[in-house]
Amino acid sequence: RGHATEAVWRNPWTIWLALWLIGVSVWRFHWLFLARSPNQPRFIYNEYAWFACVNVLMALLLAKDLATVWLRTDAALHQVTQWVCWSLIPIALYAIGQCFGWDQFYVSTVTSAQSNAVYAGFGNAGYLAIYLAMLLPLYFVFAPKQYLAYAALVGLALWATHTSYAWGIMAVGLASSTMARWWHRLAQWMQVLATVACGASAGAMAWWGWRYVHTDERWAIWTAAIAKMRSTVEPLHISLSATGHGLESFGHLLGQQMHFSHNAWLQLLVEAGWVGLLLALGMMAWSIRSGWRMATTSVVASGWFGVWMAFLAATLVHSPDRILPVAFMGLCAWSVMNRGG
Repeated sequence: RGHATEAVWRNPWTIWLALWLIGVSVWRFHWLFLARSPNQPRFIYNEYAWFACVNVLMALLLAKDLATVWLRTDAALHQVTQWVCWSLIPIALYAIGQCFGWDQFYVSTVTSAQSNAVYAGFGNAGYLAIYLAMLLPLYFVFAPKQYLAYAALVGLALWATHTSYAWGIMAVGLASSTMARWWHRLAQWMQVLATVACGASAGAMAWWGWRYVHTDERWAIWTAAIAKMRSTVEPLHISLSATGHGLESFGHLLGQQMHFSHNAWLQLLVEAGWVGLLLALGMMAWSIRSGWRMATTSVVASGWFGVWMAFLAATLVHSPDRILPVAFMGLCAWSVMNRGG
């Protein structure tokens, strides 16, 4: 790590976003609703704001370390990719076993539609589905045919979750990975055709997704958040501001039953303001551009590019950054996107 050739984190948006989040946490140190803190130490140290801020800063530092040290070489990236693919096999087998009632660790006693759901230890069928769908593109970067069998096994477990939006996430990941991998092998007219096809597919998925969320709990949360930002009646008014209301404030402002927005960008808009949202969008766009360049020249990187795009797709319908296994895999994918600067 001490060599002069050590890689450098080059995403210029990251430092500005980190500084902005620190500034927002300082500015919103004393939120009015935190006066209800159950004891004096929690009020003084304001753990709601600072724990979240420190978590984000640590995640950014971990991403930098992964990109510049641990995942810097192609050999290390190849090995980690294999490990991730192998780790999904017992998860998929556990999930499939749950379909037949073979569950050593957890038996649901709740009488509902969720009582027969496949969790595989994730506590929520949706979390498991996002995790499997997001990582599926990695199986197609290896030449041995057994990886196709592994992918089929993971696909079967994904089907067992009965989570419809996960198929859209999987489609985004596979399409992004495949397109990047074969891009330089396509003639120019085929590149144009592939781009048009991807755009049409994205439009169709957006249309289907728009219809889907209207029948889902997400629509109620989104409309409630937007209504409060538009309202001028206290105490409903939370205002759309440049600074936002501080990290982890979404649940306090809209009620604990709506602690997560199921849309990472809407939650970021409320908590970090429109300036924080623009900084995050710039950081993500820079990473997509850098990752695309890398993915078109490296097969393994193309798989992780698919993971990254699938993770971003998941942020539109969920909060994957709050699910530890999903968040860590997303962080690894983001680190890979920034390896080449």
